[in-house]
Amino acid sequence: MDTKKISRAFLGLCFITFLISCEDSDVVSYPEYDLSYEMDTTRFLNTGEERTISLKFVRRKAIDNIKTDIWEKVPSSTISISSLNDSFRTQFYPEEQTIKVSIGENRTDEVQTGSLLITINEDQFNQTIAVPLRQDAAQIIYDYKIISEQNPFIIPKTDGEFFIPFTCMCQKTINGEKGDWKYSDMKKLRYQVVHTRINGEVHIETNGEIGHYKFHITATDPFEIVEGKQPLWYYVIRTQLFEETHVEYLKQLFVPENFNPEGDYDTGFIMGGSGPIEI
Repeated sequence: MDTKKISRAFLGLCFITFLISCEDSDVVSYPEYDLSYEMDTTRFLNTGEERTISLKFVRRKAIDNIKTDIWEKVPSSTISISSLNDSFRTQFYPEEQTIKVSIGENRTDEVQTGSLLITINEDQFNQTIAVPLRQDAAQIIYDYKIISEQNPFIIPKTDGEFFIPFTCMCQKTINGEKGDWKYSDMKKLRYQVVHTRINGEVHIETNGEIGHYKFHITATDPFEIVEGKQPLWYYVIRTQLFEETHVEYLKQLFVPENFNPEGDYDTGFIMGGSGPIEI
């Protein structure tokens, strides 16, 4: 056998082995990361819904500290998620690198807020990004029925102290769903007293049972009127001032014995007091 040919073959084999060894010794690193995501909105409806976050997590490849134009997807095994508000439920799908975020109906008047924490944990890179989450407060509407047993209430000429029972019921509508009518307090309402003469006082008291009240009237002198004079004395229960729509739930009239509903009276008035109802 020709020893020169054997030597050349041996040298060629060594050279190929050297090249392969050089390739195997390349140091791969990832000096840059681009951590972005796509989501149509981070605001959830008050009726509850599910949304999808698509992750666009990539890293730039470098060989022997020389950056290349190659961007690789960040391995799903290095990604973890958590939520700062348990109301927002999350599920990570590694193959698609998507996250499902869902929340049930909000039946309170408070906005739900939270953050979705997405963490990348690799040997040379560790970072957490926070995705803000928000759910609108429920749309809550209160309707009231306030019924007085005697309206108008006729005050005798002899004046005195009187009590008129009345009840308050409320229907609560949450996100368009109407509830049952229930006896209720009046703490979301406001009162207004109007009279044209200081001939007494009127205020409301509770009967000790939710939704059951009484007007407490004190007429301190005989209450009589003639046509052309101001007969007004009434107590109004209505919505609070900040409500978009003014609703008057009860206008309790107090009239003297000689009041003529068809009479010609002056409609001017004097404010006797107003404010929020505390009971």
